[in-house]
Amino acid sequence: MPRIRTNAIGCCFTLCLLSSGCSVASEDAASGEVSAIPYLAGFKDNARNWTARDVVRADFKPVAGAILDEGFSDAAHWLKFSTPRTSGKQSMFLVFESLTLDRAELYSLENPESAVARAGDFYPRSSWAVPWSDYPTFPVESGKSYLIRLQSTSLLMMPVTLRTESNLRGFTERRTFLSALYAGFTLMLCLVAFGIFLALRDFVYLLYVGYVASQTLAFAALFSSFYRLLWPESSYIQNHLYFFAQALSLAFGTSFFRAFTDLAERRPRLNILVTSVTVLSLIIAIGTLFSAQNVIFSRSLTVIYLLWIPIFLFLTMRQIEPGRIDMWMFAFVWGAVYLAGILYMLSAGRIIPFHSLFFYGQTAFFPFDALFFILSLYRRYRTMESARLDLEREMHSTLAKLASQSRERSAKKKVGYSRSKLSGVNVGKILESLDHSLRTEKLFKKEDLSLAELASHIGITPHQLSEICNAQLNTSFPKLLAYHRVLEAKELMANSDLNILQIAFDSGFASKSSFNIEFKRVTGLTPREYRARPDVRHDFASAV
Repeated sequence: MPRIRTNAIGCCFTLCLLSSGCSVASEDAASGEVSAIPYLAGFKDNARNWTARDVVRADFKPVAGAILDEGFSDAAHWLKFSTPRTSGKQSMFLVFESLTLDRAELYSLENPESAVARAGDFYPRSSWAVPWSDYPTFPVESGKSYLIRLQSTSLLMMPVTLRTESNLRGFTERRTFLSALYAGFTLMLCLVAFGIFLALRDFVYLLYVGYVASQTLAFAALFSSFYRLLWPESSYIQNHLYFFAQALSLAFGTSFFRAFTDLAERRPRLNILVTSVTVLSLIIAIGTLFSAQNVIFSRSLTVIYLLWIPIFLFLTMRQIEPGRIDMWMFAFVWGAVYLAGILYMLSAGRIIPFHSLFFYGQTAFFPFDALFFILSLYRRYRTMESARLDLEREMHSTLAKLASQSRERSAKKKVGYSRSKLSGVNVGKILESLDHSLRTEKLFKKEDLSLAELASHIGITPHQLSEICNAQLNTSFPKLLAYHRVLEAKELMANSDLNILQIAFDSGFASKSSFNIEFKRVTGLTPREYRARPDVRHDFASAV
């Protein structure tokens, strides 16, 4: 993607810049700012071997148009600039309004032996002619003529203005303030999205955080005081970070699209295509960190965007369901942003005439981007809440069916035992004796306690005890013993420091394996997990 491509996330800041003096062709001389284009003439050095002395007699042609536009070019571009005569006493500055200009060198036409000033993102800012300006800037004197040599691996498309010192300082201060304001806003948006991710564990919001962060980095490389404030001496970061952020933005954007539209489930084949765009974007992002071939990566991203935009619009329209307001907003916002990007790329490629609206067109949709995020959040929350309520109703229905089935089984068992030997027996008294034997006397601690032995201790037959367990307690004799043994083990864990094996034997279990199995069946936790949960042990102790 061309380096001057505006990011959708930067619209508020950029629109403020437009209102604060960053116009394409301002002619407001009273404010201390005029366009320098009428005072420029250009010459193209394709071999890049001309010196300032050689180029003095070159055939310079007047620069036409509202901005300086040389497109993508490996050539060196020479400009001849004649400063208009002014009556003011303020210093004048020639400003090349591009944060992605690699090299700019200023020569005096009277003595073109060596550059008198330099600027650009290939030089540490301390060596710039005007290091406190965000843009490559040169001080010029009234009525004098200069030669400027420009060379860049990026897009040479920029306004060139002539400003007074007070105008330039005020302009820079406004940019710095708005940069900080915008950084705070985007940081808040990232924190909100990340907080939602932590609360809902919805991965789509983490992807949105990555999208906003990478878009913001790319935007900062084009419109803010980011580099001057944070990395003034690092030409490497300034030259490479934009392409890295732009490619990363495409990767996060496509990943967010896949997750938000559930593309993997709805359109598996198209999901493969979108995934390939994500992977290719990541490869380009990594490549930009280790290569100086910015033109290659810029053009690669441009081609990807031109192919991706119609695919995105097609997939989005296919995914929209009735009543999905968030999907309609998604299609409108991102579609408008991408279409504005196409207009800019077509103008950058000189296929259509340049217009300032193309340069800033994408930025106008940022408020809708924020609105889309809010609507998508609301929609996904309502969807998740609806799914939770449906699951809760389903669980209640299932529990009710299980309870009904349990009652039916109990009734059938009672019918089956209607002719048993419990007829005429005081069942209540037997249950009291059974409870006393297990809870008070703790006969379950005997490892080989049998059904017949416990029945004899209570004073009933084994058949009667088996019938009591099945018909009255709705369980079996082995499970009844295991239940009381687990209760004993839980009490020992809560009130003693015995090891797990000792507790198993003291509770009546014959082996550690059977203890683990029954303990997990009754409590839902293994003995070690239970012991590691003081809150659970406390609840048990309170219940006892």
